[in-house]
Amino acid sequence: MLAINRILRRNHQILYNLISEGRDQCPTKELYYKGFNFDYFTSVKDGQPAITCCYDIGYRTDGETTLLAATSDIEN
Repeated sequence: MLAINRILRRNHQILYNLISEGRDQCPTKELYYKGFNFDYFTSVKDGQPAITCCYDIGYRTDGETTLLAATSDIEN
């Protein structure tokens, strides 16, 4: 359980840092290099396309690019 929380916190920190830099997208490879683990997330918001969330930050991967958004920016 602690290992999962550690992975989720790391994922969140990576996304948070990118958004803090003013970025709304990122090459998927860059996330991998930073240590992001796409196998771990906290929820998925249904829609077309679905948005994967890590706590309060949502993301959507479209092949080579990952789009980022704080969940407050995502329509429910």
